[in-house]
Amino acid sequence: MSDTPTQNGANRYDRVGRLIYGIQRFGGAEGLRGLKSDPGVAPDTAKRAAVLADRYDALMARFQLDIDAVGADEVQSLLRDAAGLFGESGAEG
Repeated sequence: MSDTPTQNGANRYDRVGRLIYGIQRFGGAEGLRGLKSDPGVAPDTAKRAAVLADRYDALMARFQLDIDAVGADEVQSLLRDAAGLFGESGAEG
């Protein structure tokens, strides 16, 4: 049985919501960029955080213009990268 368009839309909003929540745990995109000044964060992790922040900002800009412009694969990729980053940083969030 396939999902209905309503279910697909709800799933998309759920994934984007999880992404927004995860990024906000670090103070949003600016908080991720600010990890470079945290002496407890490895430089390569801080660089990955800044790249993730840029990707997040670009995705959210497109999402605000047209939700259909944001693919599920892109959201899932950001969620995976954010989860990996959160685990490496040691931050409580």
